Amino acid sequence: MEDIYIKFNTISEFRDYLDKGKPCGKHKEIYNQDSQDVASWGDWYGTKTYQEAQNLITYGDKDIADSIYEGVGRLCKGLKTKVRQLSAAVCGHAPHVPNYIAGRPNAMIRANYIPVKTKIINLVYNISVNGGISAQEMKQAAVTILSAIKTIESRGVRINLYVADISYWRLREGVQFIGWTLKIKSSSQHLDILKTAYPLCNPAMLRRHSFRFTEVTKKVRGSGYGCASYDVTELCKSTGVNRAVQISFDTASSYGVDELVQYILKQVEKIK
Repeated sequence: MEDIYIKFNTISEFRDYLDKGKPCGKHKEIYNQDSQDVASWGDWYGTKTYQEAQNLITYGDKDIADSIYEGVGRLCKGLKTKVRQLSAAVCGHAPHVPNYIAGRPNAMIRANYIPVKTKIINLVYNISVNGGISAQEMKQAAVTILSAIKTIESRGVRINLYVADISYWRLREGVQFIGWTLKIKSSSQHLDILKTAYPLCNPAMLRRHSFRFTEVTKKVRGSGYGCASYDVTELCKSTGVNRAVQISFDTASSYGVDELVQYILKQVEKIK
C-alpha cells in the first residue's frame, strides 16, 4: 500500500497544487459533492464557502488575527543575533566620566558587538482533529501555540514553523496514509500573525483546504476523508522536516502557554 506525503514550501505552492488538481470523485461516494461546493455548516467549516477560504489563505485572516493580537499581546519586533557590550576604551562614542576625572586613558565608552549562537527549532503543528472538535476549540489551541512561539522567540530562539495534516484509511489491502506539510514561517522571518493566523487557527485550513488536498491527490484508495492521525513522525521524515518538535491539537489544548513552552524546549533537548 503506497502512502502519499507531500511537502509545500510556501502557501502559494499549496494553493497551486489545489487549484490545478482535478477532484478524483471518490469522496463523493459518501458526500455526493466536492468540499468546495459546500456552502453550509459555516461554523464547522470555518468559512461559508471555499472561495472565502481561498481569500483568507492568500491575504490573511484579519478577524482571527485581531483576536490573536489580544490573546498573545504585542508581536516580537525581531530576533537579536548579536549582543551589545559596553566597555571603557581610548576611543568611543561617549565619555566615561569616572575614568576621565581619574585621568585614565580609557576615558571613553565603546560598544562591542558580540555574535551569539542562536538555536533553530523545526516546529510542526498537526492540525488533524476528529469531526467532533468545534471551530472555537481549534482556534483556542492555535492561540496557545502562537503565544508559546512568541515567548520562545523573545528568548532569542528561531523557529521554522510548519502546519501539517495526515489521515489514514483501513482497506482490504492494508492501511494507507496521506499527508502534507506546509512551511508558513522561516527561522529568518519575524512572527507575522496575519499570515499565520489562517493556517494555524481557522478550521477551514483543515475542513476546506486539506479536504481539497484529499480530493485532488491521485492514488488515494479510500473513500471520504479518512481518519485523523496524530503522529506525524513518518510524514516529517518523508518530507524532509528533520529533527522536528511535533505538537498535536490534544497537546496544545491541554497545556497553558508556560506549560507548552516548557514542553517544546524539553522536546528540543530530547532530539539533540
